[in-house]
Amino acid sequence: MPVDPGPVAPSKPGRHFGVALSVRAGVGLGLAAVLAFAVPAVLIRMSDFDEGFRNGTARATCTITGCGPGAMAFVGWLLPIILLGYAITLWLGLRHWSTLTRICWLLGGFGLFLAGVPFFPSPGGPALTAMIDAPNGVDFADGLRWGAWTAVAAVIMIGAGRVLTRLRISERADAVLGFAAFILVLVSGSGVGSIATVEGNELTTTRLFPEQQVRVGDDVLTWSSGTDFDFDGCRDDFPNCLRALEFDFTTTDSDAVVHFQVVQFIDEWRAQGAADDLADDTGDPASLRVKNVTNRWLVISTVRHADGRAIADDERKWLRWPAAELDYAFRRSVRYNVGKAPTPSDTIAPKS
Repeated sequence: MPVDPGPVAPSKPGRHFGVALSVRAGVGLGLAAVLAFAVPAVLIRMSDFDEGFRNGTARATCTITGCGPGAMAFVGWLLPIILLGYAITLWLGLRHWSTLTRICWLLGGFGLFLAGVPFFPSPGGPALTAMIDAPNGVDFADGLRWGAWTAVAAVIMIGAGRVLTRLRISERADAVLGFAAFILVLVSGSGVGSIATVEGNELTTTRLFPEQQVRVGDDVLTWSSGTDFDFDGCRDDFPNCLRALEFDFTTTDSDAVVHFQVVQFIDEWRAQGAADDLADDTGDPASLRVKNVTNRWLVISTVRHADGRAIADDERKWLRWPAAELDYAFRRSVRYNVGKAPTPSDTIAPKS
């Protein structure tokens, strides 16, 4: 005979309400998290901080590494790899840490995410290589892109390993694919220097001005000689220099001839110190000197008349003009703080 189970207890009315409340709370927290990331990211992209932080990071890398293409590419590659390592550490430790430790690591991850926002190209916007204004910024951007794709591939491999292990398709997939992701990062880091667009970190005469004629606006400046000096050749005049380039230019604007020097130092502070030690006056009535510091380079123009005659006071204005044009051409060539071509003012102006 069938046994009567007796009366069945009705479901508690608050049970379904609690489930619904938990779902709503989860959705609300998810939306709050999305907004917490999206709103600051949008504000950063709309502000001047976006460009300033991106270029500042690349220029600081240049100062620290000496601007070598391989070094710039490696540091660019390292940035997304640091994010990858942080994310993996956070994922592994989140369940085991105290509440305070979790909060600190989550806040740190939030800060790293915001720091990475300026490096994401906008849809339909310029490529990353065109967004970074720094010496060898192209190599920095290429390394950043290389590192980002490496990080994405590593995440896919680790995620696939976790899924295969959870589904019991392969008990070792987690360990094998995790180790493979680690090897991928090592190989990628070893090969990142090969993507540098220029071999060596030296600025040479032919790299600076590949063509003998340098055009700035309507003027053409032509160099008749160019000489490269290593640190042994330039340290008699500049004790802390790394190397120096020297050119002799003529211009279509006037009879001015310019002895143009570019002296490279390890950082901007040493370049500025050398500029401060160099007198503004040449001590020769037939020549004048114009000097500027651009990042770690000291740029010096010594201008005189082609016939060597003394410079009159009313001639200084237009003799400084080719010096300003060459300084602009230099910045344009190294793609650093290019700005606009020189315009006439109270102190410089073309003769013609």
